[in-house]
Order: sequence, then structure tokens, then C-alpha cells
Amino acid sequence: MTARPAASLAFVLLACASATADEDSTTTESGTTAVFEEGGPGSPSTTSPSSTASAESSDGGSDPTSEEGADSTEGTTGPAVPEGVPVFVAQGHMRRTTISCDGGHTWIADQSLDDAVRCFDGIDCDHHVGSATGIEFGGGAFVATFGWGTEGTILRSTNGVDWDVVLTGPTFAGTAFGADVFLAGAPTPQRSSDFGLQWTELGSSTLDAWTPRGIGFGEGLFVLGGGGSGEGDVVLSSDAGDSWWHPDVLPAVCGDSVRGIEAVGDAIVLARGGGADGPELCVSVDGGHMWTEVDLGDVYLESRLVRVDDGFVIWGAGQRWASSDGLQWDATPTDPAITIGAVARDDDGAFVAVRGGWQVWYESQEFYRSEDGVTWDVLPDGSFVGSHPVNHIAFGRIDADASACP
Repeated sequence: MTARPAASLAFVLLACASATADEDSTTTESGTTAVFEEGGPGSPSTTSPSSTASAESSDGGSDPTSEEGADSTEGTTGPAVPEGVPVFVAQGHMRRTTISCDGGHTWIADQSLDDAVRCFDGIDCDHHVGSATGIEFGGGAFVATFGWGTEGTILRSTNGVDWDVVLTGPTFAGTAFGADVFLAGAPTPQRSSDFGLQWTELGSSTLDAWTPRGIGFGEGLFVLGGGGSGEGDVVLSSDAGDSWWHPDVLPAVCGDSVRGIEAVGDAIVLARGGGADGPELCVSVDGGHMWTEVDLGDVYLESRLVRVDDGFVIWGAGQRWASSDGLQWDATPTDPAITIGAVARDDDGAFVAVRGGWQVWYESQEFYRSEDGVTWDVLPDGSFVGSHPVNHIAFGRIDADASACP
């Protein structure tokens, strides 16, 4: 199955040709206790019974071949060789984190603010100090944002297990890493130039929609989306958040929901939930100046968007959708026909994911692993802890001296 862009694409491409330049602590499974500094309540983007909200961050599922990837050293006789211990970190509600040190085969050090709580059974974990809104890796550290509907927090860790609260107060729709800085998505974004240790509030993003929904980075641009109820806005920055600019053409729905923001060359893709809520994707092919809708049909995208080499992949309704340019998408049924939610990819090309959907946590939670994003292994009992909803996953290579891996 191949999806084609909405009818407005012809107009957009014509205009582009004529332009001159223009949506989760306690003791861990292995006995380690998390270091959580309590910092009051917190909050960025929300979720709903039909979907897990994207802080899109570019949730931590960014491809390691991009600017957000692992540090590497050029070899004398071959390509760059990644350095550091490879680690996946899954982020969930109730400030849940859990890590994988073996490429997603097993998950350890599972911890949260309260393991006994059951989300949405008398407690709204979407609007809570522990609401998971995004996680990103850069410069040897994982940076995670928590809280929505209350005060927010940014936490930082160099191993995915021991976390420090580095900022308390505002709420953020995740973070993005690029150009050696982190940006936390908000109407007035904050920036860290020392890999998440200290943060400085910047000027207004000029985002017309007050509620941010996700932030991403690619090809030198930070992209921030926001909105709700079918109306959104997108702003971009080419100077690490010092200034922001609006696209020349932007469909009204773009930014009101964000499953992820990724870029390859001049192509930028902002993924939405879609389905009955309109087009699944908003795409720019000229570096963010002009955008068009891409409708995959009656498809609801539950997963995060992932950059893979020179293209994009996303999952919904038991299918993997793949594109090289963001405009033309091909669907391949997954085996088995699972629902992918939070997902990330390592620098060996392996994918890890958690079951997506509503009320599929605790006893119903599933973790997955795949070499190609099509054929998936369902992890057996005992290889992870079934607990609070997982919203995001990030991959990074950490310093061996900081590692909490066995």
C-alpha cells in the first residue's frame, strides 16, 4: 500500500519551485535504588484514552546516525566506531524508568515514584507530577521531562538509573538535542549548553498555540509544534533557540498533535495520531518553509516517528509505514500484528518498543524487539517488569565508568 500526499501538495510543490530560498522511585529489579530528588509537582503535553500524548520530543527515538546519535571515533582503517556502553532507557508515567543493556533483550533497574499505584485507577497519570513527556540523549547524558497539568521537572542521568532534578517549575513538551545543546520545548523554551546540567530561559518561541506538543531537531533546525482541538502551529529555529520563525504555508492541524519530529535533508516530517482526527503527517520538503498534509487513510499512528538512515518509519494498525522523502509512504504488515507504542533504534539498527494502546499496562504490558521493524519478538515473562505506561524510549552510549549495566 502506498499513501500519497493530500491534493494541496501540487500547490505546495509549485510554490516551492518558484521560491528563491526560500504525542511514565523505588527499588529496582536488580536491587539498586534510584536517586530521585523531589522537586514539587510538574507538567508538559497530555494524553487521552485513545492515545498516549507525544511530547515529541522527538522522544528519544531518534536515529543514532543523526546529530543526536552516539559519539564516535574515526578508525584508522574503517568507518567510525561507536564508543561507550550502549543503553536504552524507557520513560513512563509516575516517573518510571527502566534500562536495557543488551540491545532490548532484557530490561532492568525498573523504578518509579510509586510502584503500587495503578494509572487511571483513581489517579490521572497524564496530569501528574510524574507524567512522562519526553526523553533525549546527548553529550553522554539522558535528559527527561516529567509533569503535565502541574509544575514540571527536568531530570538528568549519565547511566539511566541515577537521576538528578536539574530544573523545577515550567512544563515542557520534551527536549531535543542538536548543535551541542538541549532545548526544552515550551512557549518560552529553555536551553542547556552543558549537556543538561544548567538551563537558561530564552525569549518567546512566538508559537501561536500556547500548549506545546513536541520538539525535534534535524539538519540544523529545531522544530517546535503546539496546539490542540484540531488547530496547531509550528515554529523553527536555525540558531539554537535564539530566534524563531513561522512557515510560509502551514495546514491548520499541523502541531496540534505530535508523535515525533524528524528531518532528513530538506525533508521534515511531523507525525500526528491521525485516524478520525485528520491527516497522519505534516511534511515540508524545503527546510520548513512550506508544509503539506499527508493522509495515509483511516490509520491511527500509535507509535513514535523514527529516523532510519536516510528515511523515516512509523507504526500503526499492525503495519510499518516507511518513507524516504516524507511524501510517499509504503505499508508493510508486521509479524506478529502488534501495536507499537514507544519505540527507538540503536546504532546497530535494532528496534525496541513497548505495546501501544489504552489500558495495556501492568499485567497486559509487552516489550518487543526487532532487527528490521517488521518482524518482532515479544519478550518473554521475566525479561521486564510490567508496570506503569511507557511513553518514550531513548538510546545512547554512556561512559563505561558511569554505567549501571551488569
